[in-house]
Amino acid sequence: MGDAVYSPGARAAHARVSADPSQAALAQRLDAALDQLEHDPGHRSVRAHRFQTVGAWGLEVHHDAHEWWVLWNWWDEVGGDDHIPHVFYIGPAPGG
Repeated sequence: MGDAVYSPGARAAHARVSADPSQAALAQRLDAALDQLEHDPGHRSVRAHRFQTVGAWGLEVHHDAHEWWVLWNWWDEVGGDDHIPHVFYIGPAPGG
């Protein structure tokens, strides 16, 4: 986790998954998604899903039969100074 700002909840969710050996495959998929977001936040792969009601983009991360999501917006949209990604949710799809 590098050139992005993470909410405490998103950081904690990532840490829980990364620390659980039984979740190693999910952790790798999440890391790949976050790396792509941090490397090129303008790429269409990290902007494929737009949620207008919360003003965010979503990265869908498939793991086994479950969907996980990384929800993000621009840090400057929520009061930050830089135009960098702000990850505010990492977790299972709502209702999933």
